[in-house]
Order: sequence, then C-alpha cells, then structure tokens
Amino acid sequence: MRPLHISEDEARKSFLELAKKRFGSSSALVKDMTIQKMGAFNTYRYSLETFTETRMWGWKDLPYYGGDLDGPSNGPAPYAWEVKVNSPDWFVAEKKLLPVPHTSEVKLCSHCGGVGRTRCLDCIGTGMVG
Repeated sequence: MRPLHISEDEARKSFLELAKKRFGSSSALVKDMTIQKMGAFNTYRYSLETFTETRMWGWKDLPYYGGDLDGPSNGPAPYAWEVKVNSPDWFVAEKKLLPVPHTSEVKLCSHCGGVGRTRCLDCIGTGMVG
C-alpha cells in the first residue's frame, strides 16, 4: 500500500517517469519546474466498454448439386433480428456468416450461362448456382 504523503522528490520522480512515457525524452521542463503545493485527494478512474452487434444481408452464389432448398415457398424471409444466432462471447470480435432462412433459389450461372462446360469457378461446372 502506498503512503498517504510523498516527498517532493518522490513526486518529481513520478512526474518525470510519466513525462518520459508520454512525451519521450523531453524532461527538461519537469526538472526545472517548481512545486508550489501538494495535497492528497481521492480520484476515480472510469472506463466504459460497450458491446454491439451488427447484422448485414448479402447475396452469395454457390454451386448447386441438387437436393432440397429452403426457398420462398417455405415462407417469407425473416427480418435481420429475427434470425436465431448463438450469443457470442462478450467483448470478443467475431464474424459469422449464416444462410438466411427461406431465401435460397436455383438460377442459371451468370458466368457460364448454364452451359457448365467452361472453366467456371462460380458453379464448378454444374451450370447452376444456388
């Protein structure tokens, strides 16, 4: 535990360390300053940390290999905040990419025109993207 009162030399030494840390080697001002009055008082340090979440929509084309899709025929797409997401750890930056329910559809690949014979990285040669 620190003593309640410190000497002028201890105060000057502490202030000099702080000045070096904050302002570099420019410590001449601290060495030449005159301490006029010293007193004890209570201080409080306040730190505010906030936790936020942002949700954004975006389209993603993926190769379609067949099978069931969760499209608009299964109901309307939910609003962004209606999509169930597991809560992340507090104050840990995290990014999740999730499919939005009832938004999947099959369409022709715009890169190869549905031919599937070109070297297409969008549909991997299937001719369809979902």
